[in-house]
Amino acid sequence: MNHDIKKTGITLLLISLISGAAAGIIGAIATESYLDRYADALSSGSTPPRLGDERSRTSSGSYEESLKRAHERLLPSTVVWHRRLPETASAVRGSYAPEDAIGAGVVVSSDGWVLTSAEVFSVAQVGQMTA
Repeated sequence: MNHDIKKTGITLLLISLISGAAAGIIGAIATESYLDRYADALSSGSTPPRLGDERSRTSSGSYEESLKRAHERLLPSTVVWHRRLPETASAVRGSYAPEDAIGAGVVVSSDGWVLTSAEVFSVAQVGQMTA
């Protein structure tokens, strides 16, 4: 009886080793084939991303003037989220205090994608998002 258990254990071990090795070989071949096609697609006619040739321009004027210009250029793409006010919260709808903000982000595409940090929202905190 003990001999049969040993024999079964050795058989299972050998089957596991052979199937694991076969799966590894098949996975390696499939991955190499996929990566070869991917590398070919990347190299055919496309150039790798690189920084622009234009050198950064030094700012003229004071620090405050430069900061003001940057603020004017970036402000339209900045968004802030607030909790929805209860219907009875205020007679003036749409007025939110800056300290009531639950998160902020930056619009990064023309179709409205917004970049923000993961800590800004949780499902329990926000609930349903509406525009």
